[in-house]
Amino acid sequence: MNSAAFCAVVILAVTAWPMNGETFAMLATENANSAAAVAEPVDLGLSVRWADFNLGAVRPEEYGGLYGWGDPTGRKRSTENSDYPSEVPQREISGTEYDIAHVKWGSGWRLPTRAEQQELVDKAVWRKTELHGVAGYSVTGPSGNSIFLPAVGGRVGDRVSYQVDGADYWSGTLSEDPDKAYYLYYYIGEDPTVGTLPRHYGFAVRAVIE
Repeated sequence: MNSAAFCAVVILAVTAWPMNGETFAMLATENANSAAAVAEPVDLGLSVRWADFNLGAVRPEEYGGLYGWGDPTGRKRSTENSDYPSEVPQREISGTEYDIAHVKWGSGWRLPTRAEQQELVDKAVWRKTELHGVAGYSVTGPSGNSIFLPAVGGRVGDRVSYQVDGADYWSGTLSEDPDKAYYLYYYIGEDPTVGTLPRHYGFAVRAVIE
């Protein structure tokens, strides 16, 4: 791995949800060229179009960044929910000042809502595959078009786990439990699901646009 292309982060321990008991050193970090890169929208035949790569990436197989919910800077590593973005956040941040996709990409891009993630789970065909040697899922919509969601893992503080074994992608929707927010996740070889986890966790972002 070219160390110049990745941020140096120390792995201290396994988080609450490692796969196979391992934490991987190949971290999800923003591509140095990602500041100028905006994804192309892919029409899957659903209610919104999906970006063809993750926020912080420049290609579909790149991981991009792992961001706390409601952190438009993408830099926070605190494990205090009150920092994401406040003690009592609004119920939906998609398209707001707290939406990192909206802030970084503009032009109508935003976090998907819980309902839009559920639609992707329910109406698309998910197939385990690799793209340029990167594990993940090919997700094909009713239109026949596809996107690739790499197995980017997830983060708590500076600790990243189960990279290559699974992935977590934030929605913009707060859970009924205000300490948590909805996210789409999968483990390689299993069906994707929409669930909830604490807001301070660092997850990938796959943006949508109308």
